[in-house]
Amino acid sequence: MLSALLTSLGTQLFSASYAGSVLLPLFLTLMLNLTIARWADSSSVASWLPAGGWFTATGTLSAAEALLSFLGAAYLLSSLQGWMLELLEGKHLTWLLRDELRDEHRRRRQMTKDLLQGAAELAKLHNLERDATGTNDDAPALETLRQGGSPLTAEQITAANLDEETFTVYRNYALDYWKHELTLLETRRDFTFPGNTVRVDGYGIGENMLAPTEFGNIGRTMRSYALTRYNMDLDVFWSRLQRSIVSVGQNDKFSDNLTATKARLDFAVAMTYLTPATALFWSFYLALQNGRHMVAPVVVAAAGSYICYAFYRLACYNYVVFADMMRAAVDCYRFLLLKDLHVVLPTGSAEEEGIWGQLGSRTGQSNNPYITYKHP
Repeated sequence: MLSALLTSLGTQLFSASYAGSVLLPLFLTLMLNLTIARWADSSSVASWLPAGGWFTATGTLSAAEALLSFLGAAYLLSSLQGWMLELLEGKHLTWLLRDELRDEHRRRRQMTKDLLQGAAELAKLHNLERDATGTNDDAPALETLRQGGSPLTAEQITAANLDEETFTVYRNYALDYWKHELTLLETRRDFTFPGNTVRVDGYGIGENMLAPTEFGNIGRTMRSYALTRYNMDLDVFWSRLQRSIVSVGQNDKFSDNLTATKARLDFAVAMTYLTPATALFWSFYLALQNGRHMVAPVVVAAAGSYICYAFYRLACYNYVVFADMMRAAVDCYRFLLLKDLHVVLPTGSAEEEGIWGQLGSRTGQSNNPYITYKHP
């Protein structure tokens, strides 16, 4: 549901974000089709041009028809942006993505295993003590690992013949390394997979289930972040939060930055669909041409697949950046939304979770908990 609500960002016709997220992908796709058509058969391009040129009555009419067709295609593409996001998230083709879902579960299990391993290693290092006075015979081997930025384990340090000072140096290095690795893994997990989102009132909301695609799991981190930190359901509150962000005024550029980030995401998503569509069409067209060698359609199909994958990776990267902007919006503007709703601001985290739970129940679930209002 949140993916559909996000289409409200940057969909104003002929704005800068609209040009970047809708008009530019269509223009690039048009240029790509003309390039392939000219390479395949230059006469096919010439047949699309008006016979008397563009500056005749017929040419002007043809130009107007082409412009209207382009604008119509742009409007259709902008209308499909929410659906395209959901399709990349794996919401509509779950029965075809069972293997991908298993891969996502495997990736998350491996990340959890790495986190547990790092935490166990850190605990061992904290409790590590030097057994006896050493002569530093094994110090060069440990120094090579340290200079190369490689991990050191408690077993390696214990097995080495080190004096007290050298022992402290390598133990501190290992502690710093594993602390950094744990922080990095936890951040990557929070940016890549949704958390276990169980509400304060004890009702689970199902966001602990993984999406079948990497793109989908990145998208779910936005809602799970707000729920696990503040008990705030973005499916219910995003449209209201967006209004509060916009109402701050011209001095706050966060809304513009959020819209620009969403435009870059929409551009990558649009190209992820338009590129394979173009490659598929021309592969069949070239394959059906009489007398043409099969190398051409294979080259077009292979190049289209590679470019499609590249745009998908770009879409995942842009989605990570956009999701982080959404988390920042929740962190920085949620109290402004409470003020706009005339709700008494909380004095602590537990009280805040209760307020968002009550507002979510009353607004999104038709329940009627008692809420205290504060008017200016």
